[in-house]
Amino acid sequence: MLNTNALALSEATIRGLFGSVADLPREMANTIANIHYRYFLLLLEARASPGSTPASIKGSGSTDRLAAYVEQTARVISAIEVIDDLCVSPD
Repeated sequence: MLNTNALALSEATIRGLFGSVADLPREMANTIANIHYRYFLLLLEARASPGSTPASIKGSGSTDRLAAYVEQTARVISAIEVIDDLCVSPD
């Protein structure tokens, strides 16, 4: 199930950065959308309970699950930091 808040934030951000992505190959536009969506999911989860254990790993009792969450978070943050620059045409 999609998080409508994360979806709306993603759409607004993509429109603000790129305008339309209709001129991009479908796979690239989809990748941009997925990266932004995952970023806003993390952001919304962090804002819902700042300083607390994320709901997605709460009560798991598994350090493997925590490690996987940290790794996933690092990947999403790294991707969001570079994706927008990669998609801007040089002047």
